[in-house]
Amino acid sequence: MYLIFIPPLSKVVLHRKRKPQTKFFSMKNYSAIATNLETELKKIQNDDTSVITKAEVSLKLIKSSIAHLQNRVVKCGFKSVNDEVNFFKGIQPKVHAYLIFYSSVIDIELKRMVYSPENHKGYITEKIASFQNVFQDNLEFMRYYNSKSTHFDKHYFTRETTVLSLNTSISTNAFNIGFTTGYDHLVTNILAYKLLQNHLETEQRKEGELIASNLQWTGDKISMAELIYALHSSEVISNGKSDLGELCAIFENIFNFEMGNIYRAFTTIKRRKSDKTRFMNQLNDGLNMRIELMDEK
Repeated sequence: MYLIFIPPLSKVVLHRKRKPQTKFFSMKNYSAIATNLETELKKIQNDDTSVITKAEVSLKLIKSSIAHLQNRVVKCGFKSVNDEVNFFKGIQPKVHAYLIFYSSVIDIELKRMVYSPENHKGYITEKIASFQNVFQDNLEFMRYYNSKSTHFDKHYFTRETTVLSLNTSISTNAFNIGFTTGYDHLVTNILAYKLLQNHLETEQRKEGELIASNLQWTGDKISMAELIYALHSSEVISNGKSDLGELCAIFENIFNFEMGNIYRAFTTIKRRKSDKTRFMNQLNDGLNMRIELMDEK
């Protein structure tokens, strides 16, 4: 009689023989790729462009670095088990965390343009909750990692016995068995969560620094949309590098007004059969009339 061991449904264990490696890629080289990436990402953040543009440029650079790392790992491997652990516990998660972080930033900023302030806050809450759910589903590993323990590192961070946790909602690259241990993706989520928290706290501080205003917008939403689009299209704010959603949020804050979906409002403007820039024309007429009255005095 034979006994067959069936692993728990929450985990799948894959055993593979190591392929002999003829030429290794040193840890110094692996670290250099990650360090160079971080240096370039910091430079991008200093650019005078919108949040979304910075994130999009960053993502291209991150994906290129991940492809480079993946190619080297799959082809060259590591000189020792310690090197493999250090890579999948430190280098790999850090790079992938930037991928998740900047993807989340783009998602949040795009939602800001079409959601009301209240709905947008709700969306951010859901985003944070999705990370926390992953942590809750993997409490045993979370305790191990946060305690800075090392006694199970070979189990968690090498590919000799890859353990893929099924209780995750991680969305990085598609799983490549030669480029993951399963648990490195959990570390990725931890690091991405911290990056996102810092980003949101910085944004909240910026919003808190905005001057409180008692001004009220008494026009309609379409007129406000026309004004915002006119300023954005004329490139008179930040040399045309301002973000439309950011402009909208500032106007809403100053004039205590909920714009809603500015793109839908602009669609209404485009569909006008005549006098498409109606509000701009009203502003022009009002200013000219004031100048004429002052000249008469």
